[in-house]
Amino acid sequence: MNRQTFKRLMVKGTMAYVAVFALVLMVAMPAVALIAARNSVNSRSIINGQVTYRDLAKKAVRHKHIGKRAVKRYNIAGNSIDGARIKSGAIKNSDISGGARISASKINRVGLNADLLDGLHASAFATLGHLHDALYSPLGHKHNADYYTKAQSDANFAATDHLHEPNTQKIALLKWYDVNQETTIALPSGATGPIGIAFDGANMWTANFTTSNVTKINASTGARVNYDLPGGDIRPYAVAFDGANMWTANYSAASVTKINASTGVGVNYPLPPGAVHPRGIAFDGANIWVANYDSANVTKINISTGAGVNYPLPLGATLPYGIAFDGTNMWTANNST
Repeated sequence: MNRQTFKRLMVKGTMAYVAVFALVLMVAMPAVALIAARNSVNSRSIINGQVTYRDLAKKAVRHKHIGKRAVKRYNIAGNSIDGARIKSGAIKNSDISGGARISASKINRVGLNADLLDGLHASAFATLGHLHDALYSPLGHKHNADYYTKAQSDANFAATDHLHEPNTQKIALLKWYDVNQETTIALPSGATGPIGIAFDGANMWTANFTTSNVTKINASTGARVNYDLPGGDIRPYAVAFDGANMWTANYSAASVTKINASTGVGVNYPLPPGAVHPRGIAFDGANIWVANYDSANVTKINISTGAGVNYPLPLGATLPYGIAFDGTNMWTANNST
């Protein structure tokens, strides 16, 4: 084969190869374009509601494959993406544009708290030392029971849905409504020489020194009844209420008597040795205290057992006549100082 013949064959072979390649391209390109079209996803290709997470193979499409702003919220079918499909921490505050509307019904409230909603811990709303009383109550504002009228107090005590244990601190501090009835009530026959008086929340009680008994007087009706004290001529000088029982300080017997406020039944408790002529009596919310006139001391008495302990008054304080509680301390009025 000479050189000219070889060149002609090479030219013809090259042309045939090009023709075949061109033919292949003409056939393959539409198929490739069709495949690309079928696998291309953009906002124009998504008809609202037709593409859900089930149509996307796991990890087949990543965020880098989707152009910025290519998919908007109206391109996503309602309920097509739930919380389980969103990786924890994947969406931050900065990813949500201002004014984006997310209704409460779209948020699973299980395990949700204020810390998750606003990023602020509850402690941010109540700083240390935050005093609600000072901030929300004006100075001098008092909530004491003595600001109730008699009618209001009667209604509160009578309400069937307002059954509470007695507030012993208020009882000790004599927190009752102001007297608003100007009526003189005579004691019943057999009660003379009343010296001490106390209130139990519904009735007035007098300690009748001469007749060694007490009188219970209904504060609303004026009905009266006497209760004799056990022990004979014990001369009750003062009376106090502990929330359930009345107590008398018995001057002649150096004792106290605990009287059931409902039944009038009384029990005597002798004072410890060294306590002479008790005249004053008071309740501190837990214990009964008596002021012993002729022994310059006071006695603290357990209201459950009746056991007492004497405490001497400071030097120069003698003849304690009365005693009262201020919420923390007991005070005596000393006749000789």
